[in-house]
Amino acid sequence: MTLNQYCLPEKHPFRSSQSGQKERMPKLTPPFIMGPLPLVWFQEVMKLRGAALAVAIILWYYRGLAKSLTFKIGTQDIANHIGHSMDTAQRGLQELEEHGFITVERHPGRKHIVTIQVERSQHESRDHQNYARTARPNIAGKSDTAPVSFAESQQREE
Repeated sequence: MTLNQYCLPEKHPFRSSQSGQKERMPKLTPPFIMGPLPLVWFQEVMKLRGAALAVAIILWYYRGLAKSLTFKIGTQDIANHIGHSMDTAQRGLQELEEHGFITVERHPGRKHIVTIQVERSQHESRDHQNYARTARPNIAGKSDTAPVSFAESQQREE
């Protein structure tokens, strides 16, 4: 019987390296979506049909990896993440693009260049703030002004 059979293997995480320090194991964190996430943007996406919401979530995940609103992603990558076909992933991308949530530069045989359009949610958020400001109840409990649309609020501000 030898003592070597009771020693830690060379690459074991708790075995000291040659410098005398313990080698650390890499952290294994599960994938996550990096914030902040614009709630109004997602609330509007939820109104779309099909896999648009699932595709949107994956796009925001890739946005966090790229640390930019513009990044490259393939239809196959999206399909793998959402667990559907490439056709479903493509329809989800088209739905988001048609409604102005993203822009897509397509290059045959290469990954798409996607840009997430957050300005859309900022306008809607401003519209919501204008609604909240103009539709506040007065002391009697009645609204002192009728709710206004985003366009009407812009005209009032000018």
